[in-house]
Parts: sequence; C-alpha cells; structure tokens
Amino acid sequence: MKRAAAPTQRRVREDWLRFAGLPLVLPPSVRLRALLRRTAPVTWGLALVATAMALAAQVGSELEGVNVDTVALDDPRVLRSLVGLGLLVAAVPVAWAVTVVMRRAPRPVQIIIALAAIAALVAGPSLVGLGDWPPTWWVRALALLAVWLVTYAGIGTILGWIARRGLRSFNQIGVMATRVLPLLVVATMFFFYNAEIWQVAVNLSLGRSVLVSSSLLLIAVVLIAVGMRDQLAELRENADRSDRPRGPDVLLARTPFEPVSPDAAPPLRYGERVNLLLVPVFAQLLQVLAFTLLVTTFFVLFGMIAIPEQTAAQWIGGPTEELPGLLARLPGSFTLIKVALLLGAFAGLSFAASSASDALYREEFVHPIVDELETGLAARDAYVVAYRAPEDDSTVSPLDALDERPRESGDRLRD
Repeated sequence: MKRAAAPTQRRVREDWLRFAGLPLVLPPSVRLRALLRRTAPVTWGLALVATAMALAAQVGSELEGVNVDTVALDDPRVLRSLVGLGLLVAAVPVAWAVTVVMRRAPRPVQIIIALAAIAALVAGPSLVGLGDWPPTWWVRALALLAVWLVTYAGIGTILGWIARRGLRSFNQIGVMATRVLPLLVVATMFFFYNAEIWQVAVNLSLGRSVLVSSSLLLIAVVLIAVGMRDQLAELRENADRSDRPRGPDVLLARTPFEPVSPDAAPPLRYGERVNLLLVPVFAQLLQVLAFTLLVTTFFVLFGMIAIPEQTAAQWIGGPTEELPGLLARLPGSFTLIKVALLLGAFAGLSFAASSASDALYREEFVHPIVDELETGLAARDAYVVAYRAPEDDSTVSPLDALDERPRESGDRLRD
C-alpha cells in the first residue's frame, strides 16, 4: 500500500482540473472550499459598481427637472457624479488588486478581506451615507448569492476556460484562411452574387438578421453536441480496454496526474458527464464562431470592392441602407453587412457539418479536441480513484467556505 499524494499535490491536481474546464469533477466539498475568499475579488468589484449605481441614482433624482447646462462645475452633485464614475472605472483594477493580495496574504487577512467585501456590497451605499438607493440592499444580496452559486457550480471556471480557449481558437484563423476558407468561399460565392439574398437582407432588420444567423449557428451546436456525445460514449466504453492505443500512462504524461494510474473507470455522474461534454462542444463551437467571423469579414471587404452601389441598388430595387455616423463614408453599406452576416453563419454551419463528416477537417480541427477530452476523462478517473470518497458528495460543512484545507476523509489509501 502507498499513501496518496500530499494535500499540496492534491490541490495542484484540483487546480489542473479547474484550468482544464472540469470543475464538476471535483466533489461539492472541494468546490465549496474557500468559497468566500475565492469570490472576494468579484465581490469587491460588485461593491464598487453598486455604490457607483447608487450615486448615479441619487444624483439623477436630484437633477430631475434641472437644466444641466446651468449646473456649476463646483456643484456637489457634479462631484458625486465624478466619484461614481471613478468607482465604476476602478471596479476592474480593484478586483485585480484584491486577487493579487489574496494570493500572498496570510489566511486571517484573506478572511478579513472577504468579509469586508461582503459588508461593502450589501451595506456599502448605506455606510457612505447614500441610504438605500437602487440597487436596494436585497438586490445586492441577491447579486452576492448569485456570485456564490456561479462559483460553486463551476460556471465561472468554465467561462474562464472558454475565454482562454477562445484565444487559442482565433489563433487558428491562419489555418482556416489557407485550408478551409477558399473551398467554402467558392461554395457561397454563388449566393453572394445572387440578387435574391440581397432582397431578403434588405427587408431584414439588424435584430432579425442576427436571429437568423443565430438559428443557423444553433443547428451547428446541435451537430457538434451529437457528435461529441457519441465520441464521449465511445471513449467511456473503451476506458477499460487494455489494448486501446493510448492508456492512462500516455494520456496523463506531463500532467500532475502522471504518477497516478487508475485501476478502474468509475461511472460518470450526471454533472461530470455534462461538464466533459461541454468542454469539447464549446471548443469546437469557438472554432465555428472564429470561422464565421472570418467569412463575414471577407465578404464585407470583398463586397466593398466587387459590388458597386449601383449594382446593389439594382438587385434590391432601391437604394441600399447607409452605414450610421462616420461609417457612412466607407464604400460599403448596411445591406452588405447583413448579407455577409447571413453568408458567414451559413459557412459556419457548413464548417461544422464538414468537421463531422470530412476526414481532413476532423484530422485538423476535431482530433485535437477529442485528444483533450480523452486526457480530461483519464484525469477525472485518476482523481476519483485517488481521492474522492463517497462521503465527499454528502458531507458538506458551511465552514468549508472559509477553510482551504482538504478534509482528512478525502486523503484515502490506494493500492
């Protein structure tokens, strides 16, 4: 028998799972651990925003019916407006500064900062003499509760992973532009030079154009989700096979789980299954969105050069919609943007369908995502076998929200 890794190594592995976008693999007691301190930066940011909104509501009430041009610059109401604007601008830098402090300060100081953040959000406006201007105290309390729930459910972690993955997906635009864009542009160029789509676009408002494009992308999401669900089921079925091409030792190499080799594949819980499915679906969806943006931008720039204003007006039977403001000086039109948006969404749907059926597309864009899914699944199995006890799912203490140390029940022995 050998003892599981020390709590420090355990936290490293838990942080790896969070960074990989798999927070729901962690048991409730771990996701609750140090919740107040982990949400302190966001809470401080919300406190500043709430105070700024209260100042704005108070000043707006005082200036109701007053000609703003007659208000002197040294008027206290102007000063309060500037203070409110300063608080609003400072929300993000203050949240970042609190994050830095929380990483380095001792635990008692972290607890004080977290509790002070709660007090500043719920009672901040009243403490600075604003009373209970909107947002009222119960609205701020609900906002605080929402922050806790989002953090506990791992939604914030998943959104952070999506943001990081989004940057990586946009880095693939060069590959898309050279390998995918020419083929799909040839396929959609016929529609671009078709008068009917211009006639459809000119009669669509911007909101309806976005709705139509979103509907096409929603179909792409369904295609991606069905494909990734089948892929996850296949990986789960092959998890116990000894003859599979890549075992846990290969998958978990160069990860904190490298010393851990799970002897079995425990059944997936519903939350874990959803989390493991969301990660590859969002990863591929970000690729689709990046390609949609690329195609839309291409058609906007190409249309500015290749479609004269007179030709577009002849197609739609009247003048095109001009761009607003200073953009009206550009050679394009609002109608061109709507046409490009529709074609971009159609190209994104075609890209998703090709990724599901074309071997070349799967090799270039889908297989790396499946490899990440397989690695995440192996890391989940290793973590569950090494650490997670049955009581971790049922025994949750409110004190875990302040305590950052794993409970002893989680440090199990394994062969």
